[in-house]
Amino acid sequence: MKMQYPNFVLWRYIMENLSRKIFEKVSKGRMDKETALELLKSIKLEGMNEKVNDDIAIIGCSVQMPQAKNLEQFWDLITHKKEVIKKFPRERQKDCLGFIKEFTSLEKQDIQFSHGGYLDDVDQFDYSFFNLSPKEAALMDPNQRLFLESAWQCIEDAGYGGKRITGSKTGVYLGYADWPVYGQYISKKQPSNISIASAGNTPSLIASRIAYMLDLKGPAFLVDTACSSSLVAVHLACMALKNNECDMAITGGVKVCLMPLDGVYEIGIESSRYNTSTFDDRADGTVWGEGTVSLLLKPLQKAVKDRDHIYAVIKGSASNQDGSSVGITAPNAAAQEQVLLEAWKNAGIHPETIGYIEAHGTGTKLGDPIEMDGIQRAFRHSTNKKQFCAIGSVKTNIGHLDSASGIAGLVKGIAALKYKQLPPTLNFDRPNRNIAFEVSPIYVNDRLTEWEKEDFPRRCGVSSFGFSGTNCHVVLEEAPFITKQNITKTQFNEMNKFHLLVLSAKSQSALKELIFKYLDEVALSENDIKDICYTSNTGRAHYQYRLALIASNKKDLLQKLDFLSSIELQELQNEEIYFGSFRIVASQKQQTNGDHTSISEKRKLDEQAVELLNHDFQNDDIKILRHLCFLYVKGADIDWSLLYRTQQRRKVPVPLYPFQKKRCWISTNILDDASDDQRISLDCHDHPDDQVEIEEISIKDIVLIGLQDGTYTSLQKKIAHVWANILGMKEININDDFFEIGGNSILSIKMEVDLEKKYDLQLTSDEIYEYRSIKEIASYLNGAEISIEPMEPFNDLYYRSCFYNSMFPIVNHVGGDMMFFLLNDMIIYEYEKDKRVEKFSIQYAEAKPLNQIFDEVGLHVKYRFHNNNIVEELKQCISDGKPAVIWVDAFYESIRKDTYQKQHLDHTILVYGFNEKEQLFHIIEHDRRENLTYQKCKIPFSDIEEGCKAFSEHFAKENGITPTHYIFERKSDNDYTQQNSSKKLYQTIFLNNLLTYKDKIYESLEVINLFSHSFKHKTSSEAHLRRNLDELIEFLNDILNAKQVEKYRFTKLFHEGSEVIYRLEQIIRKWDFIRKGVVRFMYLPVYKSESFTLCYEKLTELATDEKQLFELLRVELEQTIIQRQMRGKKDVY
Repeated sequence: MKMQYPNFVLWRYIMENLSRKIFEKVSKGRMDKETALELLKSIKLEGMNEKVNDDIAIIGCSVQMPQAKNLEQFWDLITHKKEVIKKFPRERQKDCLGFIKEFTSLEKQDIQFSHGGYLDDVDQFDYSFFNLSPKEAALMDPNQRLFLESAWQCIEDAGYGGKRITGSKTGVYLGYADWPVYGQYISKKQPSNISIASAGNTPSLIASRIAYMLDLKGPAFLVDTACSSSLVAVHLACMALKNNECDMAITGGVKVCLMPLDGVYEIGIESSRYNTSTFDDRADGTVWGEGTVSLLLKPLQKAVKDRDHIYAVIKGSASNQDGSSVGITAPNAAAQEQVLLEAWKNAGIHPETIGYIEAHGTGTKLGDPIEMDGIQRAFRHSTNKKQFCAIGSVKTNIGHLDSASGIAGLVKGIAALKYKQLPPTLNFDRPNRNIAFEVSPIYVNDRLTEWEKEDFPRRCGVSSFGFSGTNCHVVLEEAPFITKQNITKTQFNEMNKFHLLVLSAKSQSALKELIFKYLDEVALSENDIKDICYTSNTGRAHYQYRLALIASNKKDLLQKLDFLSSIELQELQNEEIYFGSFRIVASQKQQTNGDHTSISEKRKLDEQAVELLNHDFQNDDIKILRHLCFLYVKGADIDWSLLYRTQQRRKVPVPLYPFQKKRCWISTNILDDASDDQRISLDCHDHPDDQVEIEEISIKDIVLIGLQDGTYTSLQKKIAHVWANILGMKEININDDFFEIGGNSILSIKMEVDLEKKYDLQLTSDEIYEYRSIKEIASYLNGAEISIEPMEPFNDLYYRSCFYNSMFPIVNHVGGDMMFFLLNDMIIYEYEKDKRVEKFSIQYAEAKPLNQIFDEVGLHVKYRFHNNNIVEELKQCISDGKPAVIWVDAFYESIRKDTYQKQHLDHTILVYGFNEKEQLFHIIEHDRRENLTYQKCKIPFSDIEEGCKAFSEHFAKENGITPTHYIFERKSDNDYTQQNSSKKLYQTIFLNNLLTYKDKIYESLEVINLFSHSFKHKTSSEAHLRRNLDELIEFLNDILNAKQVEKYRFTKLFHEGSEVIYRLEQIIRKWDFIRKGVVRFMYLPVYKSESFTLCYEKLTELATDEKQLFELLRVELEQTIIQRQMRGKKDVY
């Protein structure tokens, strides 16, 4: 009985024959080429309107098989006829001993591990990438870990990484059928870990976890039909797409063998020869294997419209059940025949167009002839042709992957269509005597051959028949050919002078590995550089370690990648290559390093990026591209698709994220008398460097990071101790969010219990969600102590006043450069005479206004003129990460020995923290005026409140409109361009300022002569000296402080041993000699005229010395800059 096909199938078959006839007529000269071309176009267009609406495109593919980590390596394995069957790896055997001991009665000496197709690294997993704790990852079934990585890579491979499918109607269909050995073992041997391990060992959650991570809204479930599970999952995914249950679907299978033993848990199809010889007369069964495959599916029409990369097309599929047969597990030829017929009907193709079938092919005496019988009977419904369709089985290469075997065969078919070759099957020497291949439509393909193109697309079928009786067949077709003429060109997209490529990773080591991957793969890629950049920029997530490159062409891109592969990224200095890392913190109060970015700062970066992208520019606008690169590496979230909104780019294969894997495994090699605590450990004898541990971690073994000074409180260490044992990690950053490094609702409850049990610390679950880092929790438990770190006193020199000395800690905190302050000031000697009273002083002439210097060092300053609510305002500022400098009357500073309740003195204090419980502010202050060394202190709220109020009453009113305090915050990188500090820059700035103030400085130096005469008079007698002693000491102290400022900045301007520095040091010694002569009289009031005569002689020398130093300084700077310019010109030529 012939099968009745729908009209559209017959119509298509007729059209394909018609096409063949047209080609024949052209070849024989009976039809001109133009007429033939028009006819073929009409046929193609009509064909597009037919069954194509139901076609499903495979747009993403991830493969991990023995000795193959991707589709290319898998195809290489097949084409080179490699058989990867081996004895269970020795390094994995110890990981399974506990399972075997627990679930079998075998003694150790009786254990015989099976041969099979085994993976090498099932214990390796990048837990931090998936925001899982090391402990939860180690307690997770390796099947779940492998599929999670595979699904992620599949999505990336399709160009839909990052947030592109987040929240979408994407389904997950996973074929999986295994006994949860891993979870059962934990339940029996480590019951205290059940709460943490439950999600990672519940089979249904293997499919759900990727949906949870990406907020996918389509169906997500497991399919268990035994061996046919994964192919049935593909079939169900296709049905769901056709029924609009989802817009895209992730489908796949995974298999890991945890107890691969000879003679145990066998089902009667195992080969005694340790190989699979499908369709061979010697065949006596199969061997088991491991692997995982994930595919991303999408309706073909949508995939073509979205310019997706298409591996192959699923034309149709079908699934059925054996029903009653000779046995519940026995194959049924009639049912297999029917499932092929239904699949062909669903695909709308004629069976003669199928060039290859990937058979279920278990290599059993019973199964192979039954499968061939079903295939032959199906073909005979529509054709009598013989040996036109090749057949093979991937099980001869990698073994039987159980529930994942169907999708392993499917991905082999995908590769055959992609590479247009018919793959060889192995171990075929003599045909099975029970199969009449000579009269069959099928022939066994045992060598690699080119898959010649006929008048219709290349097509193949893939079968998978379950031990459960559920059968499935899928029909594949090669991907439609997309020519460049199909891509709409815009006015300028082909003319771009520059191409922007961004790469990112969660660690610097991963980013470096990604650079190497791009260097290797882009060099071999035939794809357009524009499409490579487009896919990389729009089809990947963007993590905290970032790289942005601007290249003029592919060669330039490869050169830049090669350069990056040879350097440390921190050393990068290139205007077309940008590197940066950042860490998002809730507010500026958590910023402890230069790479920390607050949410508000990040928002500003994002806004500026949007503004740039909305600007009407072409991709050859290099300034805008550079600015985008700068914003990107600083942490901006950029919608790169806006960069291509006027272009029609294609998604193409680009390198996948390089997971940084570590060993994650429970200990199964446990002595009978081991305690519960000993069981909570890992066998790490062979993995000392990358071991994830679950053993009880002592508090002394914990490494805390996150603060620049490396000083951590005992409370922070206690909290870290609890975290370490919950999460299974020894090194913890105190700024890390608990829920971003593997914490979850279950573990938060455990944290609450353990904090109270171990350290009697009370913290509710709600508070854990509010205070999410160790630093925040410790501050909350410690009475809400909040401080801005790092904030360290600077005591290398005393600069101008307490206000200016407060700038050192603040500027250092924001990562600025205090040299911009120091270089801005020209030190001037001043002389004033009012009637008979003369006054000498040191003044600092500012080349630029103070606000401009604030901008240059990255500070935004708010001036406040009212301090009515100063305590609350300071607390709010500090909570927001903003330090403040306040004016106070030192009369109310209880920590000041010299002024407290003694003297009213206007004075500034740097405030950087507070403790609500103790009612104290954290400040940087010195304890008396003559002590110019600053230190961290604490001062009561009440002192600050009274001191600020008194300043307003006693000083602000007298001085007119005067700020009462200043609030500082880090400027957004968008708001200023940070200058790269260098000796060259310093020299240029200082020389410009010197030349600007040259006349004033010369005039100032004449004051030294005036002072020398005044000094001679004021020290001419003991009476004169006593009257003028304080005035002289104050001026000489100011001079020496100014000279120390000079020396500090000269050491930044000139090399060690410079003549300028040497001359300055001589001048300082002379001024110090004079000062000591005066101060000596204050402490030992014995007047000696000869001592002051010597001082006067030094002063007369200094008048000349200072002028000579200025001249030398100016000449040295000018010559240095000129020489540098000359060298630059030589380099150009």
